[in-house]
Amino acid sequence: MLINVMERTTIYLDKDLKGHLLEIASEKGKKEGKRSAMADIVREALKEYLAKRGIMMTEKNAITKRMLSTKGALDKDFEKRVKKVKTDFAKWKIRSA
Repeated sequence: MLINVMERTTIYLDKDLKGHLLEIASEKGKKEGKRSAMADIVREALKEYLAKRGIMMTEKNAITKRMLSTKGALDKDFEKRVKKVKTDFAKWKIRSA
């Protein structure tokens, strides 16, 4: 399971845009029976925008970006080691007790 680490940022919206986002968040919350935030709508819209531009936020992409942002760069053997661990792990048989 991938845990998304969120980073706080600030965007400036005009009054009308903010009002429309609040309305959409309210409607979405009523339909889903849970609170919906403007941030969720903005994230969803940004993901769609990036996808249209050919930038897909896949799990591998997100993990790589997170690793690069904290460590600087992956060493050259990293992907080989990951593949080996996946291959070795796939051979295991997990049985319930």
